[in-house]
Amino acid sequence: MIKKYNSGFTILEALILLIVLTVFVVIIALSISPYRKLQLKGAANRFASDIRICQQYAMQKNSCYLMQFDKKHHGYTVKRVKDALVVDIKDPFKKNEPFKVDFYTGSTKGIKIKDINFNGGNELRFSPRGVPMDKRDVPLASNGSVTLENASGTVSIIVSPDTGRVAQSFDK
Repeated sequence: MIKKYNSGFTILEALILLIVLTVFVVIIALSISPYRKLQLKGAANRFASDIRICQQYAMQKNSCYLMQFDKKHHGYTVKRVKDALVVDIKDPFKKNEPFKVDFYTGSTKGIKIKDINFNGGNELRFSPRGVPMDKRDVPLASNGSVTLENASGTVSIIVSPDTGRVAQSFDK
């Protein structure tokens, strides 16, 4: 007696497999979307906080502090101007490491710096009095901003010219 074996799927089995895979894809897509919005909001909050920290350091230590933004590598560093030299400072959250934030790693992976505008430059400085200035040490004439983006949308971090007040504006 010769036995016949079916080596393929029946139409019903293939249909059930397709439905199960579709459900998994929908669940994964829905779970990623809120994560990306939270990721963007977290990056914007950290960014705004670091701007405030830079301003507070300038006023506390009676020295000029600056943030250099790197659009190409999607990050920024906070430094101190001491005797006309720009020197690294320590990150208050990561002891013994330079104050540098890189959006290519960790929980901020995928965040990009879309635009930088501080009187046309890519640097924000604070005078010893906490006044926001551009790269040439000229006080900001109008609001300065950095725009961050990821797949869920964009957020602009805005610095007021006179007080250095930091605000966030979410799009999308």
